[in-house]
Amino acid sequence: MNRIILLMLSLVIISACNDTFDGYKFYFFPVDDFDTPKVYAYRNQNDNKDNIYYALKSIREKDSKYLHIEVYDKDFNKIESLRQKVTENGVFAVEYYTSLDSKEYKMKIYSDTVLLWDYKNNDKFVFEASCNIPESRNQQHTKKIKWFTGKSGTSNFSGVDYKTIEVCEDCYFNDSYDKVSIKKSKNYYARGLGMIGFTLNESDNSSKNYKLDKILNFNEWKRIQN
Repeated sequence: MNRIILLMLSLVIISACNDTFDGYKFYFFPVDDFDTPKVYAYRNQNDNKDNIYYALKSIREKDSKYLHIEVYDKDFNKIESLRQKVTENGVFAVEYYTSLDSKEYKMKIYSDTVLLWDYKNNDKFVFEASCNIPESRNQQHTKKIKWFTGKSGTSNFSGVDYKTIEVCEDCYFNDSYDKVSIKKSKNYYARGLGMIGFTLNESDNSSKNYKLDKILNFNEWKRIQN
């Protein structure tokens, strides 16, 4: 009887260990998978014509790894682009461009933290950048505050269930006319896959829920733009 009880306890302990959270870095976009560029296509769950695209490409320079991300709206207009250095400590921005009125502006980065791996839940980290807009004589400023909530779950993509974590983000920005806006989002990262979905909450309290619909290769990405 004692042997049976010990065996059952061992199985419980093993099961618990298998479910133990093993670190945030395993939930970020798998940088090694993007030596060949890919595009993550996210679809609004309430509007099939509303898509957001993340074009992903990994870059290697000497001993450093970088992930270059370009974000596009449903009409294939570039919203922003960000080059990130991925290290053992986290993800740090090295270049950031934003698009306003169909023009792209390089922004000066003041705080480069995108994500940190060794962080307590609900501790916040900040990415901040700005640039001058000559046409309006204003300054474009973006500030993104992120934190891991500690919440986890599962989400399905292409018939496979993935473990997920939740990352909240408050994004403050002003347009070329110096109007300040805020977007709040909840981003869901899947282990071994990267961001599998997100919910956007606009300043007017409207909400949109996007989920990863498909992963495109470079030729497929070019084809859907024509």
